[in-house]
Amino acid sequence: MTGDITLPLNAIVGKELKLIGSQRFDTEFALALKLVAARWIDVRPIISHRFPIDEAVQAFEQAGDRSAACKVQLTFLP
Repeated sequence: MTGDITLPLNAIVGKELKLIGSQRFDTEFALALKLVAARWIDVRPIISHRFPIDEAVQAFEQAGDRSAACKVQLTFLP
């Protein structure tokens, strides 16, 4: 979740926009994994950092810095 944000309420009301929130995924996750595994989707361009599992704490610290990281990957293989 992000912090508080400012919304232009006058513009939203004036244009009669509807805001619908969403959080995470449901059935799409399994399909996304299949597409990535089959290399139909290349996620490498959005991975900004990679850490071995024994550096997981540092990986989560890096992932928490959105000014310096896009997606942080934990690697399990040597």
